[in-house]
Amino acid sequence: MERFLVRSKPATTRAETADNPPPKEKRKKTVSRQYHDSYLSYCFIWTGDVNNPQPECVVCREKLANANMVPSKLKRHLETKHPAHVHSNLDYFRRARDLNQRQQGRLLDSVKVSDKAMEASYMLAELIAKQKKPHTIAETLILPACKILTGVMLGPDAANELSKVPSSDNTIKRRIDDMSEDIEQHLAEKLQASGRFSLQIDESTDISGAAQLLANVRYVDADSKRPFSSAKKLKAILRDKKYSG
Repeated sequence: MERFLVRSKPATTRAETADNPPPKEKRKKTVSRQYHDSYLSYCFIWTGDVNNPQPECVVCREKLANANMVPSKLKRHLETKHPAHVHSNLDYFRRARDLNQRQQGRLLDSVKVSDKAMEASYMLAELIAKQKKPHTIAETLILPACKILTGVMLGPDAANELSKVPSSDNTIKRRIDDMSEDIEQHLAEKLQASGRFSLQIDESTDISGAAQLLANVRYVDADSKRPFSSAKKLKAILRDKKYSG
């Protein structure tokens, strides 16, 4: 029967276990390896954060983890991935590095041009909306006229840059809708900040007979009253049954 009995541990043993807890596991310290100029001989430069750089191959543009920033692992990449360049001199890798940097510079320039073209597209849409002109005027008149004037004054290269400006009918409509939503959002923030404002609402119809809800609001901003008007098309007109035909 004794083998089926579970004997309790002595009190001294339990006390020793409580006083001497198991040792905590030591956490491994993360070491950030730094780049050395000699690593270019293994076809590697560095990219990313200065405090935690990543090795980048100038031949295949592959990026490795910071833990691989050691000569043995960089050399292994060169020998396994690019055996034809194992005996290439340092000047070859320097030229490859400079070529990659020039290509990245061209990419940044193209992104900047795209940003400028986007900004010009919004400014064009704003001008069309203020003048109450049809959206098609941008693609049919404004942009062709600008190309002619720019080509005469600055040359064909400058005129070709204008082709990057989005100016189609649907694009101009989207730009105007985006600006309208942005204005409404800023107005709502100003009304909430002011705390007091007056609102006047009226219903009218346009030339096509569609019902329009007109709203005019005045609020205080920097010690001055600023009016703002908007119009919304009503989906349906509700009439009292006793007045309907």
